[in-house]
Amino acid sequence: MIDYNIQEVQGIIQNYNPTWLQFDKHIFKNWFERGYTHQYVAKCLFEKIPLGINKTTENRFKLIYPHEKNKNMDLYIIIEIDDYRNITVITAYAFDKRRRERNVER
Repeated sequence: MIDYNIQEVQGIIQNYNPTWLQFDKHIFKNWFERGYTHQYVAKCLFEKIPLGINKTTENRFKLIYPHEKNKNMDLYIIIEIDDYRNITVITAYAFDKRRRERNVER
């Protein structure tokens, strides 16, 4: 299994065809209550610059974007990339942006 780094992930996303984006079944369970749309998730990945990227496990990454509707929140998007460079959105959830801003101040 290929173990991608953050720079490789940025290149994969930049060169990826958005119509191939896959969503894991987990993301459909509570998406309505979480206050975002799947279109916004795709827009974030392919049209916006992330506020942060973290590698969480092998080939799984957390990308942070501004929330679609709430200015006090960030949207965390967890993606996984397979050996064929296919991107799957595992989940997305909102979190208070003060968490990210507090970490920057340290």
